[in-house]
Amino acid sequence: LEILNIKFNFVNSNISYDNNAVYADIETDSSLGRVTIWDSGECYIEFLDIKTGNNIMCNHCTFNDKTELFLILEKLFKNIVSIP
Repeated sequence: LEILNIKFNFVNSNISYDNNAVYADIETDSSLGRVTIWDSGECYIEFLDIKTGNNIMCNHCTFNDKTELFLILEKLFKNIVSIP
């Protein structure tokens, strides 16, 4: 991801919940966002334009397995790399 000029911070909480989650804060030259993934197979993606503060991506989706999650994340990274 560094090759694509994408920085990220991955966080996994030590606190146990009924529906555990991990999240990654992601930053590019023009956007800032967070991807949250829950054990239940839900995923929430939100990105803001750094210059304007406008929401440029807000997406809630579900996945059934790691392959589906990988496809969601692959599409996300293709989209944020193309943001001017």
